[in-house]
Amino acid sequence: MLPQQMGAPATTEVRLAEYEALREEIQNRSGLQQTLVGLNVTAIAAVVGFVLSKHGSTPALLVLPPVLLTLGYLWLDHHRVIGELERYISKECWIWTPRWQQTSARHRAWFWVPIGLIWIGPSAGALVGAQLSSSLDGLRVFWWIDVALVVVFFGFFVVVSYDPS
Repeated sequence: MLPQQMGAPATTEVRLAEYEALREEIQNRSGLQQTLVGLNVTAIAAVVGFVLSKHGSTPALLVLPPVLLTLGYLWLDHHRVIGELERYISKECWIWTPRWQQTSARHRAWFWVPIGLIWIGPSAGALVGAQLSSSLDGLRVFWWIDVALVVVFFGFFVVVSYDPS
């Protein structure tokens, strides 16, 4: 039997290989998060541009919350997994915590303000804009569905952003 199969500590080479694989996954997920933010901005620009054009109508804003919040859920899921990977690296792979993790932990609360604004702000703005529209009558059920999506997303956002450490 190999030593790793008998419960013995992993060799330095095995630990480094696992660390490199986990860091690569973190980097890939971080890249996907940047892509999701780009898609968020593109969707906002496309829908608002359509609404402001002479062929658009304000109820088209109701498309924004489901699209933006779906992208936001994906972003938050990547953030959650990245956090789990970082905790695993610091607790299981090493017996010390890198200084950058200690430094970044002090500034995490402010990190969530722009993240919340990126996902929740445009969705709430779209709901307000659609509500002010006079042609929303037949689409009221979609407006309420969008409101429910924003509320559920906000709850998920609060849970994911809570860091007890």
